[in-house]
Amino acid sequence: MDREQEEAVLRITASYVAELEAGLHPRLSDYLARYPQYAEAIADFVAYYHAVEAELPPAGEVSQVAAERSESSDEKIVYMQQRRDAKRLRKVAEGGLDSPALKDITDPGR
Repeated sequence: MDREQEEAVLRITASYVAELEAGLHPRLSDYLARYPQYAEAIADFVAYYHAVEAELPPAGEVSQVAAERSESSDEKIVYMQQRRDAKRLRKVAEGGLDSPALKDITDPGR
C-alpha cells in the first residue's frame, strides 16, 4: 500500500470512529461496499478498534479501572501502555501520515 492509499484508509477509519463517537452505529458492510479497494485494511482496523480501543474507559477513569481490573503492577503497566498506544493510533488516524503521532508509534525508543 502506498502513502496515498494509507492516507485514504486513515481518513476512512477516522470517519468510522467519528460516527461511533457521535453515538451512531456505522455498519462495517457499508464501509466495505463503499471502499472495496481498502476492504482488508478497514476490516483489520475495525476489528482492532472494537477489540481494544472501544473497550477502554474515558481517560479520567483509566487509573481507577486499571486498579480494579489488575492484581499486579505488571498488568497495570501493560494496560496503560495499550491505552497510550490506542491514543497514538487515534491521533494518526486524525492527522494522517504526516502526524507527529506516527513517529511516536514507529519510533521504538519512545
